[in-house]
Amino acid sequence: MNLIFSTQFPAHHPRAGEPTGFVNQILTGVKRFTIRRNYDFWFRFNFHIVDLCAWSGKPYHSKITKFASAEIRLSYIFDDCRSHEKPPHIHTCADKHNCLRDKNSGILFMPYLAANDGLTINDFNKWFPPKKSLIGHAIIYFESIQSFFPFYFNNQLKS
Repeated sequence: MNLIFSTQFPAHHPRAGEPTGFVNQILTGVKRFTIRRNYDFWFRFNFHIVDLCAWSGKPYHSKITKFASAEIRLSYIFDDCRSHEKPPHIHTCADKHNCLRDKNSGILFMPYLAANDGLTINDFNKWFPPKKSLIGHAIIYFESIQSFFPFYFNNQLKS
């Protein structure tokens, strides 16, 4: 299974086309997890080794290259305190607009989530708009990363 990362900010983001730096952040241990839709799909790969890959340019329109492998561990986002799509009593964060809750880690505050991606909170919220709830998404944690760093950077992008 491939877990693919963007090397550029997406077209809908104010920083569209700029490098994300995700590959370097994963390989240096700064980026420890990613958020993806469809928890049920990813659940079948929980505690499995997957290939970490990157798009060479525009997602779905460019080549992908493997840069590492990692065992993944999943968690389920059950509360998005930024969202107004559910009754207020369901919110369980102390700061009602500044966190997510997942089943394994508990409260994940926005500064931590944004820093994981090397982003500001504003950039994070532009990538994952608060009006589109992250409830039901998977947080995929990377464990035991085996890097293909020299091959990747000698033969592909330098992002």
